[in-house]
This record gives sequence, C-alpha cells and structure tokens, in this order.
Amino acid sequence: MRHATLFLPMVSPPTAFPAAFRFILYLYACRVEYFGEVLVTLHPNLNFMTGLKYSFYILAAVAVALLLHSCASMGRPSGGPQDVLPPVFVGSKPSPGAVNVDDRKIEIYFDELVVLKDQNDKVVVSPGQREMPVIRTSGRKVQVEIRDSLIPNTTYTIDFSDAIQDNNEGNPIDGFSFAFSTGEVIDTMQISGIVLDARTLEPQQKVLVGVHSNLDDTAFTHIPL
Repeated sequence: MRHATLFLPMVSPPTAFPAAFRFILYLYACRVEYFGEVLVTLHPNLNFMTGLKYSFYILAAVAVALLLHSCASMGRPSGGPQDVLPPVFVGSKPSPGAVNVDDRKIEIYFDELVVLKDQNDKVVVSPGQREMPVIRTSGRKVQVEIRDSLIPNTTYTIDFSDAIQDNNEGNPIDGFSFAFSTGEVIDTMQISGIVLDARTLEPQQKVLVGVHSNLDDTAFTHIPL
C-alpha cells in the first residue's frame, strides 16, 4: 500500500462537504491512490474506517465537479424550429385601394426583413410603363418609385407574383399585389377565363394576361402593354 506524507497544516476531521472538497485538492496534488490510508496519514485521530467514509465524500465531490464542468461546456444554440412562413403585410403608404393618389412613390411594410428575387422579371405594373419603375427593399419595407407620369383617373396595379421573400429562409409571398387609383374610384371590372396553348389547346398555368384597348397589330411592339 502506498503512503504519502503531506506538509500541510494540521486540521480537524472534515465535518462538511466543503472540507471534503479541500481533501480532493490535497490528493490531486500528491497523486495519491489509496484514499483511506492517506486520510489516516493526514490526521492521526482518523481511523481506517473513518478514512474510508470521507473517501466516499471525496469521490462524490469529484463526481459533482465533473458534472458541473460538463454542464458549463460551451456550445452553439440550436436556433429553434425553421421558419417556413412568408412575410406578413402590415401596412403601406398610400393604403391599399387608396384613391386620388398623386405620389409616385409607394412604400409597403411587412413584419420581418424582406428581399426581392428576380423583380425585373416578375413584378408587373399596370398600366404599362415606358420607363421601368425602381423597385427595392430597405429592411422590412418594399419601395416602388414610378418614373412615368401618373395618368389621371386610372387604377394602377403592382403585381409582385412571388418576388417578395423573407430575408432568412427565402419564404415567398405568392401572388401579392397592390392597387391604388389616381381618380375617385378603383376600377372593379374583372375578366375571367382559361388560357390555352394555341398549338396543343392545353390549359396553361402562371401565365400573365394583359388587356389592351389598342387593337392595332403593331401595339405589342410600339407601345407598352
């Protein structure tokens, strides 16, 4: 059996858990393996069985210390469940369906950070514009600046399709549109029907249909839709 002599101040037998924890430091510093015998060596009033008793306290303290160390180990948070919801419209300037609008700048607000994807291909402004509007995002806001002069007594519609997405996960708002009027009323006329492929007569999906008052056959190449 190994023996160790520690040059430490003589202390009375430990009566509480903190005292047992101090013994751990003594044993660790001396690389001692036989706890019961060492405790007898540390204090002459301790018998072998008492040493074994306090050795149990030491082992328990070591286990607690290891547990606390593992609980305090650093790690990266999981971040919670994945966001699968699109941004939610919360307001705009002017308000949706506003009349007598004379400002060519429109601001649309959402409940989270948003981005635009392929806005030059997906966003359509009606009536057609000779100069492409400026469409951009700023935080939770989408800004549309119409460069053409506003036509009096006309309903304007801005169709975003699925170009507006949230910033983190890219969840799009499908079919989002915004309308306002430069006159007293919003145009409520509707057209319904089915779009067919001219060669196969198969129904088509996600097709943009434009209605134009100019019936000349050159209207598609000389004036905007």
